[in-house]
Amino acid sequence: MKKIQKLLVANRGEIARRIIRTCKRLSIQTVAVFSIADRNSPFVKDADEAYPLGGPEASSSYLNIELLIDIAKKSGVDAIHPGYGFLSENPEFCRRVESEKILFIGPSSDAIHTMGDKVESRKKMIEAGVPVIPGYDGGNQDPEFLLEKAKEIGFPVMIKANAGGGGRGMRRVWNEVDFHESLESAKREAASFFKNNSVFIEKLVTNPRHIEVQVFGDNAGNVIHFFERDCSVQRRNQKVIEEAPAVGLSDELRNKIHNTAILATKSIGYRNAGTVEFVLSGSGEFYFLEMNTRLQVEHPVTEMITGKDLIELQIRIAEGESIPYSQDEIDSNGHAFELRICAEEGGMNPVPGTGEIRMFLFDEDANHRLDTGVENGSLISIYYDSMIAKLITYGKDREESRQRAVAALSRFIVLGIPINYQLLNSILTHSEFIKGGVNTGFLDEYYKEVPKDPDEFLILAHAIQSMRIINDSGDEFSKTNSKVYFLEDRIWNDYETYQYKSKLYKVRGGRNTLSIWESGSDEEKVIAFESLKFSSNQILYFNSLPVYFVRYGNKLYIHHKGKSEEFEIELKSLKALSGSKNSLKSPMPGKIISIKVLLGQSVHAGDPLIVVEAMKMENLIRSTGDFLVEEICFQEGDLVKPEDELIKLKPIHSEK
Repeated sequence: MKKIQKLLVANRGEIARRIIRTCKRLSIQTVAVFSIADRNSPFVKDADEAYPLGGPEASSSYLNIELLIDIAKKSGVDAIHPGYGFLSENPEFCRRVESEKILFIGPSSDAIHTMGDKVESRKKMIEAGVPVIPGYDGGNQDPEFLLEKAKEIGFPVMIKANAGGGGRGMRRVWNEVDFHESLESAKREAASFFKNNSVFIEKLVTNPRHIEVQVFGDNAGNVIHFFERDCSVQRRNQKVIEEAPAVGLSDELRNKIHNTAILATKSIGYRNAGTVEFVLSGSGEFYFLEMNTRLQVEHPVTEMITGKDLIELQIRIAEGESIPYSQDEIDSNGHAFELRICAEEGGMNPVPGTGEIRMFLFDEDANHRLDTGVENGSLISIYYDSMIAKLITYGKDREESRQRAVAALSRFIVLGIPINYQLLNSILTHSEFIKGGVNTGFLDEYYKEVPKDPDEFLILAHAIQSMRIINDSGDEFSKTNSKVYFLEDRIWNDYETYQYKSKLYKVRGGRNTLSIWESGSDEEKVIAFESLKFSSNQILYFNSLPVYFVRYGNKLYIHHKGKSEEFEIELKSLKALSGSKNSLKSPMPGKIISIKVLLGQSVHAGDPLIVVEAMKMENLIRSTGDFLVEEICFQEGDLVKPEDELIKLKPIHSEK
């Protein structure tokens, strides 16, 4: 048995910090690796040593096997923890680590290879007697052949990458017409993420629940489970909110799912942490989906209900220890939720957010935990996943934990970048979610984008701007000067123009009122309020509720009632904001993956124009009308910024 003295974390962000935290408690020295984009990140400071990888692209940094091995040898580590994502399920990386006589905190390379190949893993599960979804998993990748197989299976079907995971390389196909476009997209994404574009096809189990079981195996052949998690709240195959335990399962069904997960794990001689994922149909049948041969993003909810440190157990097993407790000694108590906090705007079709975090506030306690890789001043780039934090809550039952999640979300302050507050809050407070047991179609069926009303935020923006003289001085306010004397000031009563979501608003203050004129309209809207006063140079109270704000140059970042908004002061003219109807502009920062049109081509409403990849998600942009392609402004592989002109279009007018 080899005790680990020094460990390299081959990852970044919150999971790197999470691993380092456990290592510090176990008196294990840690080595961080970082891309140029992450050079000032908190996880780099947390580690005992840190080495640069280059980058910022993952392919030249966190996916660079030889460079990681070289750093591991140079720094003299005993072990490498891969975290999740990146190389965590790459058998070649595990094999290289093993060949250097360094401990890999995870399963064997053989197990990773077997379960990472979705076709091979299906066959293994069938041999073991684990139920799988009907489908085609042969080697013929001819598009027309695959279409015929899809017809035999019967639409709707799911196209899946053989080497896939994490919701990547997956496409739902509802009919024959969409098959080839979906196949092409799935193969392209699979090649990008897994360097393998082969796929297989399964019958689509429509709107199932997504239930997964946390398992552990050791070198002595012992396998135990740590109960199940419900990960059914998903958007585009990506988990949004997870919880443990799953509600609405009979004891018989729950035990059957646990036992099947144990069977699957034992059938491949599995060691260390793994997750066996199932889809559960509305009629109660469940099928093997995949096995993730790593620690999951959502492992904290399991830690909250069991009281076990799963990373510590991973390390102990890698050192050669047996699992230190029996199945009967693991208890499930209470209920936990995990909210994935992402830098993005929009609900079901999000636009990734980038920029610098200007304010980051949250208070942890016994019932609230925040796993995050960012802090004040952190830069959010286009190069990595949009998730910046995980907010985890615990309660004696599901309802108490849910209420704590709602309250904690409202107290979590992030300014400078857009955050998915509205999406998370709308889920937590929806009547169907409150009842529990929603399926993977929940968001598609129930989520409705709520139009944002800027009125209250315009009051706050104008108040902050009106106090700019005191604000810019940097002086702290005292109780004696926190009164609303600025409401009598000429600055408050002057006209000011603010930009919000590409619209301009002219405003003018009155006594406990604000007059608003939207650009292009002569109609005046008067908004009244009760009270408004400052308590510091970053906090004010509006109608007795706290408001957090940061001013940076011409930008105002404001957090109020669980929402964060951004305003610009006199930044653009109306003409500049109007843009051109004859061009396609990038809605997000990202990389051009595929251009679907040619110069001079005619396109119609709904036709695909271009694919922009941002934060590991492909976004297909379609035509909004009938146009002629006049100019293509970028090439595949180019990086673009928001509002960059991608394609110039000329309207096609039908002849009368």
